[in-house]
Amino acid sequence: MATLKGLEPSTSAVTGRRSNQLSYSAITTQTGEHYWQSAGSGPLAARWWARLGLNQRPPACEADALPLSYAPACDLGNRAILRYRPFPCPAGMSQVASVTEQARRTARPMLDDFPLVSRFSVPFADVDMMRHVNNVAYIRWTETMRSEYFAQVMRTPINGAHGMIQATINFTYERQLEYRERIAIGCKIPRIGKKSFDFYYEVWSETHGHRAAHGVTAMVAFDFVHNVSIAVPQAWRDSIAEYESGPQRIYR
Repeated sequence: MATLKGLEPSTSAVTGRRSNQLSYSAITTQTGEHYWQSAGSGPLAARWWARLGLNQRPPACEADALPLSYAPACDLGNRAILRYRPFPCPAGMSQVASVTEQARRTARPMLDDFPLVSRFSVPFADVDMMRHVNNVAYIRWTETMRSEYFAQVMRTPINGAHGMIQATINFTYERQLEYRERIAIGCKIPRIGKKSFDFYYEVWSETHGHRAAHGVTAMVAFDFVHNVSIAVPQAWRDSIAEYESGPQRIYR
């Protein structure tokens, strides 16, 4: 078994700056397997080990410039690139997990104040080459929810004489979602103006119990026959008020 010690080459990180150079030990076994060990992490049982390919860098750790959320977790299983040895994570990681669990217990109920909710598992087609849900997929999911809301509440064809067009969209991504993760999406209308109204959405991970994203789209009531914006019909206003104050519906 050969051992090589030194500094990890400085690399660009998601923070937009060069990451810190980390001390590491590269170990090559007789079978050609490569392992990285972060130096100065305490006893052997508390260190992170990872088996990597020839051209891959050591995993991010607490000394790196990467955010803590990018640090490896011991319970992720086989992630194809990083395959973790069965050693416990450092004490700091267990403390973070404890804080996270406490936050979950004290968080507000998931989507309780949304009249329309959909639940499903992340499909493979929505995962990109970075192995998380692509940003565009969130927009498509919420568009589907908005269309279903329109069908249930406005009770008119979305492509009929009177419908709605999107004016603006504002979406905030808070956490990554992964393949087969259980998610829930809520949709509601919190504002109605003279000609426009807002749809508000939240995307939650039911697997981990946290919100992954939220956003707002401003919609304009539109007359497609005369190609002009119109005042939000009173019938729509009445239906929205009734729907928003009623029981929660599940869209499957």
